[in-house]
Amino acid sequence: MARSEDRNIPADMDIPYITAEVFIAVLALFSNGLVCGSVLRCGKLRTVTNTFLVSLAVADILVGVVVVPSAILSDLGIPLRTSPICVPMTCSLLVLTQASIFGLLLISVERFIAVMQPLSYNVFLRPARVCQMICGSWVLAFAVGLVPMMGWNKKPKCDSTPCMFKQVITNTYIVYFNFLCFILVPLLIMLVLYGQIFWEARQQIRRWAVKSPEVAPECRDKLRPVTLRKEVRTAFSLGLLILAFCICWLPLYAINCYELFTDCYTVPDYIIKIAIILSHANSVVNPALYVFRLRSFRFALRRNLYFKQKNNKVSRSIT
Repeated sequence: MARSEDRNIPADMDIPYITAEVFIAVLALFSNGLVCGSVLRCGKLRTVTNTFLVSLAVADILVGVVVVPSAILSDLGIPLRTSPICVPMTCSLLVLTQASIFGLLLISVERFIAVMQPLSYNVFLRPARVCQMICGSWVLAFAVGLVPMMGWNKKPKCDSTPCMFKQVITNTYIVYFNFLCFILVPLLIMLVLYGQIFWEARQQIRRWAVKSPEVAPECRDKLRPVTLRKEVRTAFSLGLLILAFCICWLPLYAINCYELFTDCYTVPDYIIKIAIILSHANSVVNPALYVFRLRSFRFALRRNLYFKQKNNKVSRSIT
C-alpha cells in the first residue's frame, strides 16, 4: 500500500500497465517479424526502401525483446539503482529510439532522391552505400543513447533506490541533448525533405499536364506521371511513419520538458505510464502502416498466407 500511495495511483494500476506492455511486446515481435520475413522471402520486396524499413523493423523488434521487459522489471523495482545492469538497461530505450528516428531520416532521404533525382537514384543508393548508411545510423544511435553510461546520469541516493528511468537519466540530457539535438533536428530535416518532395511532385505533374518543353525528350520515358505518382504515393505512406512517431513519442518528451522547466511540479505517475505505453506502441503502428499503405507488402503477405494454407492442406491430405 505504501508503494501505491507514494505514486498517487490506484494499487491495481500496475496490472493493466504490465498487461498492456506484454500485449505490445507480443504484437511488435509478431508484426515486425512478419515484415522482415516477407522481405527475406519475397524477391520483389528486396528494394532500397524496404531495406531501410527492415532496419526500422529490427529496432521495433528489439523494443519488444529488450525495452518492454526492462520497463516491466523497472516497474516491479527490479533491479536496484546500484546494480551494474541498471544504466545499460535504461540506455537501451534511448538507443532504440535514436535508431528509429535515424531510420526514418534515411527513409526520407531515400524518398527525396527517388523524386528529386530519379536518374541518379541507382548511383546514389548503391547496395554498398545503403549498408553503410544503415550501419552508420546504428553506430550513431548507440553513440547518442549510451552517453549516460559515460557518467551523465543521476547518482543513486541510497542503496534501495529502484532502477527507474527517472532515477537514472537526467532531464537535462533528455531535453537538451537527446530531444533538441537528435530528435527535433532530424524531425525538422524530414519535414523539409518531404515538403520539397511534394512541391517538386506538384511542379512535375503540372509540367506534364501542359506538355512543357522544359522536360527533355530523353527523360520523358523515365519521368512518366504514373511513375512519379507512385513515388509520391510511397512517400506519403512513409511520411505517415513520421506522423506516427510524433504522436507516439512527443507526449513523453513533452512531459520531460515540462518537468525540467517547472521544477516544483511532478507529473502524476499514471500519466507517465500512459505516455510510456504510447511510445512503445509505436513499434506496433509502424508495421501496420507498411501493410495497410504499401501494396507490395499487402501482396506479399497474401501470397505467403495463401502458400501456407495450401501447404497445410497438402500435408493434411498426405497424413
